[in-house]
Amino acid sequence: MQLYDFLTQLYHLLLPIAFLLNIVFAVTIVFVRRKNPQSVPGWLLVLFLLPILGCFLYLVFGQSYRKEKMFRVKAETDRKVTEYLEAQVRELKSRAGQLDGRWAGAYHRMALLLLQDNRAIITTNNDITPYTDGKAKFADLLTAIGNAKDHVHL
Repeated sequence: MQLYDFLTQLYHLLLPIAFLLNIVFAVTIVFVRRKNPQSVPGWLLVLFLLPILGCFLYLVFGQSYRKEKMFRVKAETDRKVTEYLEAQVRELKSRAGQLDGRWAGAYHRMALLLLQDNRAIITTNNDITPYTDGKAKFADLLTAIGNAKDHVHL
C-alpha cells in the first residue's frame, strides 16, 4: 500500500509538470520549429494524449541534434570564409597602386566587386577572359562550340 501511495503522489506531482512542459513543447513545435509541417500534428497528439511519455519521447526523438551540429559547423566555416574574404579585400585595397599588367584597372575592380558582393574568393592558377561586350563573348562562345570535340561547359 505504501508503494501505491508513493506512486500516486509521484504521478500527481509529475502530471502537471509534464502537462506544462508539453504546452511549452507544443508552442515550440508550432511556432519555432516550422520546418517540418508534416510532423506537427503527430507530435501534438503524442504530447497531449500521452503527457508524461510524450514529454520523454519528444525530448529523445523530437530534437534534431544532428541538424544543430551541422548548422554549428556551417556557421564556423562561414566565419572562417568571411575572415579570409576580408583579408583578401584588405590585401587588394592596400596594393591598389602597386598593381600592373592585367591586374591594374578593370581586373582589380572586378576582383573587388566579386569579393565584396558575391563572396567569391580569389584563387590562383586560373585562366579567365572577362567580357565587357556581349558580341565578343558570343563570338568566342560560338568558336568554342565549333572547336568542341565532345561538349562545352558553360
